[in-house]
Amino acid sequence: MLETRRNILKILGLSLILPFNYNAIAQVGGNSGYLKLVNKARQSGWLGLPFPELMKKIALEFLDVPYVGGTLDKSEQESCTVLLDQLDCVTYFETVLAISKCLSMNKYDFEDVFAFVQKTRYRGGIITDYTSRLHYTADWIYENVKNKIVKDITKDLGGEKINFNVGFMSTNPEKYKQLNANPDYIPVINLQEKEINKRDYFYIPKDKLGTKIKGIRTCDIIAITTSINGLDYSHTGFAYVEENGDTRFLHASSAKKKVVLDTYLSDYLNGKKKDTGITVLRPL
Repeated sequence: MLETRRNILKILGLSLILPFNYNAIAQVGGNSGYLKLVNKARQSGWLGLPFPELMKKIALEFLDVPYVGGTLDKSEQESCTVLLDQLDCVTYFETVLAISKCLSMNKYDFEDVFAFVQKTRYRGGIITDYTSRLHYTADWIYENVKNKIVKDITKDLGGEKINFNVGFMSTNPEKYKQLNANPDYIPVINLQEKEINKRDYFYIPKDKLGTKIKGIRTCDIIAITTSINGLDYSHTGFAYVEENGDTRFLHASSAKKKVVLDTYLSDYLNGKKKDTGITVLRPL
């Protein structure tokens, strides 16, 4: 009966509510339909590719998908939301990573993608409330390096140590619907910020980036550090290395309102005054 229900839900383009006590929301539609993507991966022989190549194929399938912000904050109750037809910069790399990882392990159910996204998006992979989500990219990096989902290779690429002084969320709760509605979350967020500020991170300053970045490869996750007061990173995406070695930026762009294969990564950063450099994460 459960398998029949799953099949019906897949045909409708919806996902089963996962059985381990959290609310899941999915929308699979248009050209980014999950079943269509899985079938294409099978028929095109992607499943036998090395993981970075598989990830590249999946990432490019989302080109032109609309950029839509705030999709994780629409529900009053915290839930794991996975939308394939509208993405922001974080949900783009999270979703590509999850789908690629599941396909590489011969897991083809959308429920598996949900489970992986939950594992990477929430502290300890457990949803309690709004504060259990890894809101700061620095926290996402710390948790997912610890859990061996990604490796921070920034230092190996010649990166320098950086310490953050985050505090934007707890000092600007009016900008966050959930913090406005639940003031008791604010001190919890503040404690999380203090933990981030104790840690060492690494980044490559943008003035040390050329069009070619030695040691980087396509679908390494790029997190862009910022000088905006109280924040750590302002944007995320993927590296895309062309055959001549030039590194471009593949990301969900708020300016272009869609997922794009953009200009050189170095040019992108140089065009943003408050962008200061990059942290590079390699999916494992």
